[in-house]
Amino acid sequence: MKLLTALTLIFLSGCQCYFDDLTNKYLEDTQKQLFLKAHNSKRKQKGLKPLVRNESLEERASVWADYLASYCHGAYYTTEKGHNENVAQAWGVRKTPIREIVKEWDIKRDALSLGCAVSTCSDPATLAVSWFYVCHYKDWSY
Repeated sequence: MKLLTALTLIFLSGCQCYFDDLTNKYLEDTQKQLFLKAHNSKRKQKGLKPLVRNESLEERASVWADYLASYCHGAYYTTEKGHNENVAQAWGVRKTPIREIVKEWDIKRDALSLGCAVSTCSDPATLAVSWFYVCHYKDWSY
């Protein structure tokens, strides 16, 4: 609920960000599979079990990616207790390949499933495009 309140405040305060059409609801299944494949490739190298996709985590990741894009700068982590995630921000005309983003992230060793999202925005002052990549993870403890 706090996150939704914060989102409402951002929009009511007159945020000057412009959202592109690439939000999680527009990610194709193949793009979601790329997140999973990139994670599982890293996990295999470390001898860890593969992850599976989790739609509820995809929805949570989407909300957080859209929240980050609403500011159009600064990728940071949620403050939810017991929450596992990876977050990245990239700039440029084209989206950074998912495998390159995941390659830089920490491996969540105890994770069983994941949900990932991408959101983007353009800063009207600089015309820079920012891409926000978010993956949320679930382990056995919750």
